[in-house]
Amino acid sequence: MFLTKTTNTAGIYAVRFYIRGKPWYVTVDDEFFSSTYYDNGHTFAPTGANDNLWVPILEKAWAKAKGTYANSEGGWT
Repeated sequence: MFLTKTTNTAGIYAVRFYIRGKPWYVTVDDEFFSSTYYDNGHTFAPTGANDNLWVPILEKAWAKAKGTYANSEGGWT
């Protein structure tokens, strides 16, 4: 899924999804919405343990594949 396996100075990451059986390649940067209203500072997905970025990168890539964060909303798990 993550085509970019390491942190890079450009801050660009490539992710591959399979949508309707076909590969979709999405690239995103490492800039995320932030807010002072949340403890972790991120408006959407927080960083993982040890400030890993894979969760917000994955969420941002999925939102880009769907068009917007609002389109990617899936409800409560």
